[in-house]
Amino acid sequence: MTHHDEVKVKVAMPEVLGLFVVAYIAAMVGLVLLDIGTAAANMYMVFAFLPYAALAFAIVAVFSYLNDNMFATALFGILAVFFYGFPAVAAELIGGNIGFEDLALYVFFAAIFLLVMGVVSFAQPVKMVTAVILLAGLTFLVVGLWIWGGMDSSTYEMVGGILGVLTALVSLYLPVAIMFNTMKNENVLPIK
Repeated sequence: MTHHDEVKVKVAMPEVLGLFVVAYIAAMVGLVLLDIGTAAANMYMVFAFLPYAALAFAIVAVFSYLNDNMFATALFGILAVFFYGFPAVAAELIGGNIGFEDLALYVFFAAIFLLVMGVVSFAQPVKMVTAVILLAGLTFLVVGLWIWGGMDSSTYEMVGGILGVLTALVSLYLPVAIMFNTMKNENVLPIK
C-alpha cells in the first residue's frame, strides 16, 4: 500500500501583484481616454503592455489556485484570457474584418464578468476589493459603450477616463495598504 501526501505550495498574496497590474492598466486607459499625453503614443503603450498584463494575471491566477483562493483564481484567470485576446480582436477591427460593435461586445463580456464578480465579492470581508472590481466593471461598461458608438462620444470617453483613473487610484491604494499593514503587523491603513 502506498501513501500519497499532498504537497501544497504557499505563495505570499499573489493578488497584490494582480491589483498593481489592474491599477497600471486602469491608469493608462483612463489617461488615454482623458487625452492626457499624445493619444497615439498612449494607445501604443496600452497595447504593448496588454500581453504582459495577461501573463501577470495568469501567474496570479495560478498562484491563487495553489493558495486555494477560488475567487482570485476565477477573477485573474478570466482577466488573463481577456487581456490576452484583446489585441487580436482590436487588430481585426483595424483590419476591417469586424465592426465596432464586435469589439464592444468583447469588452461588454468583460464588464458583465467584472460586475458579477463584484456582486460575488460582497461575500468576502475586504470591501475595498468590491470597490475595485465594481469600478473596473463600470469602466469596462462605459468603454464598451464608447467603442459601440464608433469611439465618437466625448461623453463616454470622458466618463470612461474618469472611471479609469478612479479605478487606478483605488486599486493602487488596496495593495499598498495590504503590504503596509502586513509589514507593520497591524491594520494601520483601512481596507474594510
